[in-house]
Amino acid sequence: MKEDLREKILISSADLFLSQGFKATSTRQIAQKVGITQPNLYYHFPNKEELYVAVVEHISQQLATELNLLAAKDLPLKEKLVEMASFLQKEYHFDFAQMLKDIHNELPRESMVRLLMVWQESYQAPFIKVLTSGKEPLRQGLNEEVLVTQLFTLLASYTMVRPTGHAKKQVPLEQVIDLFLYGAIKR
Repeated sequence: MKEDLREKILISSADLFLSQGFKATSTRQIAQKVGITQPNLYYHFPNKEELYVAVVEHISQQLATELNLLAAKDLPLKEKLVEMASFLQKEYHFDFAQMLKDIHNELPRESMVRLLMVWQESYQAPFIKVLTSGKEPLRQGLNEEVLVTQLFTLLASYTMVRPTGHAKKQVPLEQVIDLFLYGAIKR
């Protein structure tokens, strides 16, 4: 029962944190959404920062499991990246940039370092694994972390939401991944 409530708190908090950001989300909103009192919320999580860290870790664990399963599939590089990007787009359609901004600007250094390690292990590592698998060798001298960051940036630029609340016209992921892998120059 206690674990069920903890899970409910994490899920409800994730909805609020990921849609509104850390700063705009209050523990009062979270408690109301879960249907508990603030003291009950604080029984499970001593403060908003600890709750945010737990939410990001919880989401990251789920995401890492699925991304690693997709990374293990026997598919050509482009297809595998499209499947992984599609999964992120469909299942985890929150604002990565906002989440990273919150981690950098709103949390104490220890929490920031902890979550950046979680980020690397759960988000970046499966993509690095795929890109460095050797099936299609990369150009020499490329930093894998920079490469994956560029991929995430490229993907985010095509899936952002406009200030009006409407999503931009969707560009096919195949085209985005193709541009990432092969560039714009005809060879």
